[in-house]
Amino acid sequence: MDHYLKLAARYDEYYRYSDRYIAYFTDKIIKALPVRPGESVVELGAGTCIFAQEILKRVPYLDMVCVDNSAAMLRSAEHTAIKRVCRDAVCFAAEDTRYHRVYMKEFIHHLDTAAREELFKGLYRQLYPGGSLLILMEPRRLNYPLFDEALRRFEQGQPSRTAIMAQLEHAGFTVSFDVFAYPINLSRQKYTEMVRNRYMSVLETFTADELEAGIQSITEGQPETELEYLESFYGIVGKK
Repeated sequence: MDHYLKLAARYDEYYRYSDRYIAYFTDKIIKALPVRPGESVVELGAGTCIFAQEILKRVPYLDMVCVDNSAAMLRSAEHTAIKRVCRDAVCFAAEDTRYHRVYMKEFIHHLDTAAREELFKGLYRQLYPGGSLLILMEPRRLNYPLFDEALRRFEQGQPSRTAIMAQLEHAGFTVSFDVFAYPINLSRQKYTEMVRNRYMSVLETFTADELEAGIQSITEGQPETELEYLESFYGIVGKK
């Protein structure tokens, strides 16, 4: 995706937030799946493999595979124990491979309904019996201090939790979900820089002038120099 090719150099800077943030969601991934020593684990839409690298620090003897269609992103992954696969997720799900766990964070909204159906059926086939899948996805209504039109467009394009769960069940999974949330604190200057650099894919739908107008509305609507908001995710688990 051109969006992530542009972001590759600053992806970790924009998405890491803090070591505590990464630790929080890493622990949620490990416990929700759960990930056990000696298993094979796949991260889809892995980007720079931030979470895969952290999981390897916590759980020993894993066979870790990161899948992303951006070679630039995968090249940024530092951990030598990770097998990096530059592939479209749906194409990967059609391959003849097996593993115990698969997870994805902030990825599923990139796929339309038909592609998700194909993906979930492929992942179900690839997982070992007793294997599991975790999808971390944002709710349609965000708490982010974005400008109104960006929030509206995100809500319009984001699939619902219930739609994702129904598709997983149709693919054969037994499905459950939880809600995870973490407080974000960062400067308004940093956040507007992230918006200007289109850190979210929805921001690619705005012209440069529209984006600057949106940033101006953020500045006017958030007079404090430090921003605080809650980043929330649905944690949807599918078990085979």
